[in-house]
This record gives sequence, structure tokens and C-alpha cells, in this order.
Amino acid sequence: MNFKITSVRIIDCGPFEDTFIDFLDSNGEPLNGCLISGPNGCGKTTVLVVITELISLLTKCPNHQPGIKKEIGYAQLNMFINNQPFTIYYGAKPKDVTITTNEYLGYEKRDRSDRYKRKTGGKLVSLLHALTHTEEGNEIICPDLDDVKIDGKHLPTVLFFPHNREIETLKGRTQIFKEETHFSLVHRYNNIRQFEGSFESYLIWLDYSDPKTFNKIIKFLNEIDMDGKTFHIDRKNLQVNVRTTNGSTHPLNELSSGEQNLLIILTELRRRLDRSGIVLIDELENSLHPEYQYKLLERLKVFEHKMDVQFIMTSHSLEVFEHLPTNAVRLLNPLLAV
Repeated sequence: MNFKITSVRIIDCGPFEDTFIDFLDSNGEPLNGCLISGPNGCGKTTVLVVITELISLLTKCPNHQPGIKKEIGYAQLNMFINNQPFTIYYGAKPKDVTITTNEYLGYEKRDRSDRYKRKTGGKLVSLLHALTHTEEGNEIICPDLDDVKIDGKHLPTVLFFPHNREIETLKGRTQIFKEETHFSLVHRYNNIRQFEGSFESYLIWLDYSDPKTFNKIIKFLNEIDMDGKTFHIDRKNLQVNVRTTNGSTHPLNELSSGEQNLLIILTELRRRLDRSGIVLIDELENSLHPEYQYKLLERLKVFEHKMDVQFIMTSHSLEVFEHLPTNAVRLLNPLLAV
């Protein structure tokens, strides 16, 4: 199954009074990569959060309230699902809004109440909800990028990377833990402080239980080319070490903040993408030298082409801005209304 976002409208949320953003190219087709840029406080992060929250509504049971904590007056996400127009909306629907798609999921806010009325159209909502029950929690097997087969039957995945990304000092290195990566329609990256559940624990488990997948991941890491640094397992201390070109070693959390940002994004994509999807990255360039920004963007292109992934990113970086086609850049100004 394939998701492609075509536009979002946000009203009375954060800095936005009423803003519409499209993610289409000059031919009216969904962009595979789009950059949202603008000054601090213009709402770049808000856009990614709203998109994440709206897609998460697909996992809600029909008799449950939406449970969105962020204050949103109204938001509407238009997308294609397997090339079929689909709309998700939430909040107090303005009078000028008419849902024109036959397939939709809506949560309309009732007057003078914190309750929402769920509305649906078409057959896709029921199908998507049924698929979340059968697929969420299934183990993801790290695929060979050249052998990924995209079909129209399985749910895609939506990955959201908030701006705060770092490898922290881990507690609880007491034993090898069985680590599995499970599918979720929407996955939000969070920094990990405990050894169990961390990327290091995942690698050490693979080294112990699945050498084939372990070698696949280590090869991927070593090909990132962080000035010749390579990655190795210290089994005695249950630790992943970084070896530099001069032969010295240090733990993962002593990588520079830019290197950590690069490693986190790419390893999470490699670990969690076994299908098509949408990837949302806030402040792509965090602490990255322009050379590393280029390396990251080139790697993202590999996922975009081989796995049919749509990337929507935010950035202040001129280098990122110049790397993308002009029609793939959206400049935000919260003072401009629809």
C-alpha cells in the first residue's frame, strides 16, 4: 500500500491562523521530497506534528475519542492512498470547507464540548483500520534494499523524527536482551536512556542471534563513511565501539552531535523501513557540516527510490535548500492566510 501526502491546511494552531501547504510538483503529482523552511517560530515543526497526529487517527477504534493533545482549531490532510484521493480532518470544520473526496475520515468537534463526532466515507477507512489490527506489532525483518518488493496490500509506515536526536549514555548493561523491531503505522523516534530497547542492544542481539542481519547492518553503517570510522561489537562489555582511522576506539555516545544525528536517522530508516512510507524529519541539518548534510541527503535518495518513500523535512540550511529543486521548497510565513 502506498501513501502520498498532497496538502495540509492548518487553522488556529501554534503560529498558524489559516495556512495551506501543498506537496505537489509542477505537474500536480505528489513530491517524493519536500523541504519546509522559514524563520524560527513560523511553524515548521507544527506542520510535521499535525501531519503525524492526523495519520495516527487511522489507528483509533470507531468508538474512541481522537485523543489529540495538541491544540488544533481545524486541520485537514489530503493524500493519495494507492493513487486514490483520501482526506483526514479534525476539529471545528469551517463553513468554507467541503470534503470533496469519497474516501475520508473526520473527527468533527461538537459545539461547546470537548467531544468529537467521527465521520467516514467510502471503504478505505474500514480496510485501513482492519489492517492496523492485523499488522501492528508484527516483527520487521531488515530487508536487502535491492530486494524490497512494494505491494498494495500491506500498510506503509510513517516515521517522525523530532528535532532532539542524540545517543545518550545508557544504563542497565547487565545482559543481552532479545530485541525485535515491530511495525507501527506511525512511529515517533525518541531518545533512549536504557540499554534494553536501544540500538546498541539491538546490534548486540543480532551479533548473538542473527549474524546475517548483523553483517547487513554493520556493512550499512560502515558505508556511511564518517571519515573512515567503523563500528565494532565489544561483547565483554556489551557495547558498540567506534574505531577511528588511527586505531583508537570510543563508545557511540562520544560521536559528535552531527555524527549522532546522521547515524540515528539512517539506522532508524534501515531498521524500520521494510515497505513504502512517509518520513518526517524536523531540522534535518542538526549539527551537520555541509559535507555531512550532502551525505545524508544522498542516502535519503536511496530510500526514496528503492522503497518509494516520501520525505517531508524542515531545515534552516542553505545547503539543504540548494540541494533540492525549487518546486520542492515551501517557505512559511504564518502571517499569510489562505
